[in-house]
Amino acid sequence: MSANFMPCFWRFLQQFLPFCTALNISDPESGIIPLEKLPYGFRSRIIDLSMTAKIRHNFIRACSTIERFEPYWDDHDQVFITDNHVVCKRAMKDTFFFRVCKCLDQFTYWRNTKDGQYTIFPVWKSVLLVDEILDRDKDIFVHDTLILNCQIQGYEKVIPRIVGPYTRLVVDGRIRWDQLKRLIHRGVKQVRVSGRIVVEPLDYDDFVGFIIRHCRGIDSIFSFGSSRNYNHEVMARLYAACRIHKTHKVFYTSEEDKYHVTYKGIQGNEIFVHDTLILNCQIEGFEKVIPRIVGPYTRLVVDGRIKWDQLKRLIHRGVKQVRVSGRIVVEPLDYDDFVDFILQHCRGIEYT
Repeated sequence: MSANFMPCFWRFLQQFLPFCTALNISDPESGIIPLEKLPYGFRSRIIDLSMTAKIRHNFIRACSTIERFEPYWDDHDQVFITDNHVVCKRAMKDTFFFRVCKCLDQFTYWRNTKDGQYTIFPVWKSVLLVDEILDRDKDIFVHDTLILNCQIQGYEKVIPRIVGPYTRLVVDGRIRWDQLKRLIHRGVKQVRVSGRIVVEPLDYDDFVGFIIRHCRGIDSIFSFGSSRNYNHEVMARLYAACRIHKTHKVFYTSEEDKYHVTYKGIQGNEIFVHDTLILNCQIEGFEKVIPRIVGPYTRLVVDGRIKWDQLKRLIHRGVKQVRVSGRIVVEPLDYDDFVDFILQHCRGIEYT
């Protein structure tokens, strides 16, 4: 019996081991199929159907051995983009001091000391022209700092090409408010606008509200040029909003000729929420408590009757999940704003 056992056992292993290898039983994450084992056509289809820039970027990097996927992206840590050839030539000038600053910029202590508390003095490792980006037909994926020096027409051309998790944004030249908003995703912490933001009177409230929501932590700041470039009314609304919230401040620095909006922390008996905010009130109660609620909460649950403008004040840019069990009071004039706000909020698979 023992003489027949070994040949039979060997044949069994020859048939069973390939089956185990295919199932990858030895791997605790057996449900994960290695990317290199996926069919080429399937990988190509995933690239075409990717919904977000980050998903597509991660997949392309994982499949970096495939030459076809390389043209989709142009990776940069710090990049300077302009539509002006003269500005481009100046930005490309590389001095010894600038090279030293680029080397030191990777250290957090140096960057914080160089920039200070209220502004950004960026360095860049690459310089691109808008026409060059369009001719190459490649998206620009920015990891850290995005510096832009364009005019309105140039911004309209290049903004659709810019993606990535950059956290610092520097803008020069004339730019429309709707264009600037498209550049400030929820991961951006520091914004410095040295040029002029073109804000229409109908957008004054949106301009002020957006800045207040952006400055939701001590590491968030919004800086922009002197009040000569802006209507007195919009500046008055900004100051009034900071007084109402009490957790924000706006101030002017003459050496830079800029206004800075920052988050100054919790004052008095404000409620700082880190994760989940659950509210069950009526309209009068919401009006009283909303100014007291601050913090980077990501989940919001609302019950009771609430006005649409009250609910919007609760949904800052870091909120991902919203559930309203009560009734939202929406006036007819706000129907379009209601729909647009919801569509803009649901900008990723984790948003509901």
